Amino acid sequence: MARRRRSEIGWAIQSDGYVLGRYQIIILEPLRWQLQVAGRNRSEHSRASEALAMARRTEGLRRRNLSVLRNSLVAVLALATFLVLLPLRLVANDAYPPARAFVERLETLYGSVRSGEITIIQATELDDEFNGAAFTVMSPLDLGGGRVTRDYEMLLGSHGGECYVVHWQPGRGPFFGVLGPATSCEPAEELTQSTLYLRFRSELTPESEIGWDTILPPAEVQAGWFLPMVFGAMILILQGSVGITLALIRYSRAPKLLPDLPTDVVITRLTL
Repeated sequence: MARRRRSEIGWAIQSDGYVLGRYQIIILEPLRWQLQVAGRNRSEHSRASEALAMARRTEGLRRRNLSVLRNSLVAVLALATFLVLLPLRLVANDAYPPARAFVERLETLYGSVRSGEITIIQATELDDEFNGAAFTVMSPLDLGGGRVTRDYEMLLGSHGGECYVVHWQPGRGPFFGVLGPATSCEPAEELTQSTLYLRFRSELTPESEIGWDTILPPAEVQAGWFLPMVFGAMILILQGSVGITLALIRYSRAPKLLPDLPTDVVITRLTL
């Protein structure tokens, strides 16, 4: 079955002129035509074709302004949504509180051993989630005067798939960090090498507090919805900007936005 061709909407003929939607072209007297837009007088012309040209320009401006407004609203709303949600992008990290509680227990044991209240062995007996040992490590190189020996004490424990280590020497501040996944979470002399750690830090004096914040997981993490929201906002802002540009180009060079006037009738102003 052949598809029917939809007839094109054109100007309706009235006794005093033509009408199409919000536009009316009315003859006032010979060589005097008036263009009305939405019931208001817009301009007067000597010919109906000139009134039609003005109606087309008016329609082009109307469509351009509507398109610019619509795309501007899209871009502005996307930007406003981004700015409103930006401060909410960080949420509490559920992994942080238990990790903080774990290292605080480790630090309590470290303080007790360091002060001489208990020994390394007693510390591991007090809390079986931690292990510890004491080592005498000899430097691998002789820089003159013989190889140097260093005494270390070490406490460590595993939590959340990461191994937290604290080791120290007499008269020096603690070294603490998180081991890399390839290294076993067991006391060993090799753990005195900083290259084995994912994150580490050392303090200057034995009295220094251990700054766990550089070692622990972050207290806040970025919400899962934030990056998709950023990409969505960027796309909408870009879409709005491109839409504005296209509207300015398209409707400034638009072809006929309104059909031609009927040519098979002649309208004259009747005078009494």
